[in-house]
Amino acid sequence: MEVFCEYSYDPCEASRVFYTCYINEQNIPENTELKFTGEHKYGNTNNDVAEVNFSSCNITKVPQGLTKVFPNLISLSICGSNLKDLKKNDLAEYKNFEILGFANNCIEFLPGDLFEGFELLNEISFVGNKLQAITPNILDGLNNLKQVDFSNNPKYTKFYSEDPKNLGNGTLQSVKAELREQFCNNSGKPVNVGQRFEDEVQALKITVQNLTQGNGTILKVKAEPPENACSKFKLMQNANQKYEDEIRALKRTVLNLTVENQALKISQAELQHEIQALNAPVIQKGVHSDIKKILQDDNFKDFQIVIDDQKFNVHKFLLTARSPTLADILLNNPHAESLSLVEISVNIFEKILKFLYTDEYPQLEDGKYLHLFSAADRLKIEELKDFAVEKVLEGLNGDNAVEVLGFGNKYAHRQLRLKAFEEIKKKWPRIEFFDDWAFETERVVQVIELYKQKEEALKKMEEKFKDMKANT
Repeated sequence: MEVFCEYSYDPCEASRVFYTCYINEQNIPENTELKFTGEHKYGNTNNDVAEVNFSSCNITKVPQGLTKVFPNLISLSICGSNLKDLKKNDLAEYKNFEILGFANNCIEFLPGDLFEGFELLNEISFVGNKLQAITPNILDGLNNLKQVDFSNNPKYTKFYSEDPKNLGNGTLQSVKAELREQFCNNSGKPVNVGQRFEDEVQALKITVQNLTQGNGTILKVKAEPPENACSKFKLMQNANQKYEDEIRALKRTVLNLTVENQALKISQAELQHEIQALNAPVIQKGVHSDIKKILQDDNFKDFQIVIDDQKFNVHKFLLTARSPTLADILLNNPHAESLSLVEISVNIFEKILKFLYTDEYPQLEDGKYLHLFSAADRLKIEELKDFAVEKVLEGLNGDNAVEVLGFGNKYAHRQLRLKAFEEIKKKWPRIEFFDDWAFETERVVQVIELYKQKEEALKKMEEKFKDMKANT
């Protein structure tokens, strides 16, 4: 099977640069011989490839035969590719590798013999999987291990690194000890084969019995401990799968009912809106027209808003009706004749004032809607704030995502934060962003700057390689 790939240098560490084969968003069948169709760079060949990186592919089994194509491989990464299962035989070909990465897949169980004989292995990553159980002795015998990452998993989340630049949370020995403590009982036997999941299995059994209600398909689960770890774990998985299937069916039913109910509410709301429009179109239009006129008329204006020495004559009654913030200020200072606002520009306030009088949404340059959002948030004008968020998201892209993330965190706005963080991950696909970084704008900026510096260093190295090739 032909696989399209791209070749480039990847700065794995500050002191190491790998010539890497990248495969993105492709379907990789099991037990299929792969032929890589990418074009090499800088005069390199298959013999120069040190790393193969699968990203966002569809992979059910670890691809085999890679070392036949690239004889000097020392690193394999399968990231975000739906990989669900790993066994010792899957990695037999890669015993001499130094780096193995399986980030952001769907792996639930790691057997104890997975890395048996991997004497050169110094870096492992299982970040962002669905790990439910890990055989405690999985790291035994890995004497050259310098980094292991189990972050962002349901049952166990730890990160160890010898590199002082990385923020690990323990020594290698402490990670091994925690694995034994969490996944072993007092006798030292893996608890995932007996006591640890026994309660969960029994609970699932009762749940499945209740769901099936005696229809002949009740799942039979043995209460006694099985003979080995894998059988018990698989038993729990089967029970859990049946339970999840029943729950999904119930959720679909609830969702369908919810959608139908929502559609009915929308129809009722539309009908009510049409009735209101038929009953009072002239009144509504007349009110809007009259209020719009008084915006331009200085008569009866009884208050001033001052911004950067520019004065805006306004009506107190309208400000108190439209802005809870201004209403609070005026109620607490009933005799005040003016108010100075800071951190809001003249241009933005002009747009806000027009909206308060006319309900007309302002049209701004894309970069200005964040400032409109900030001002609307301060004045508690929710309708205008929602409009600003909508316009910000319409113009969201990789170039402004970091700025939007900063605003999302500053104002604790979940939608801005999440959408901006997703855009950042798309913009920088080779950076591994952890989910909790969405709340840490400064860290995201630092990581991106560090990556840019490495990319710049890489470009200089590539140029140097070109010069060396040209001079030889």
